[in-house]
Amino acid sequence: MNCKSCNIVLSSNSNFCSNCGSKIVDDRLSLKGTWEEFIGPFFSWDNNFWRTFFDLFSKPKDVLEAYISGARKNIFNPFRILFYMQL
Repeated sequence: MNCKSCNIVLSSNSNFCSNCGSKIVDDRLSLKGTWEEFIGPFFSWDNNFWRTFFDLFSKPKDVLEAYISGARKNIFNPFRILFYMQL
């Protein structure tokens, strides 16, 4: 099996790529899986959605500068928030 991101050969019991760190997904795309990917970030224990959401309106420059500079661990994707708001 190869990593879909970097095409490195992986062992069959790997959960993550040892080269790029991406999660190995073998499941077929389903409605349930798509729903979990869409709604999951809002309710996960380590979510930063609400903090980013409120900071995006109180100090948007700081949020966008931090996200663009690469500080993505502590910030929910602000562009995804704007996309969700359009739905």
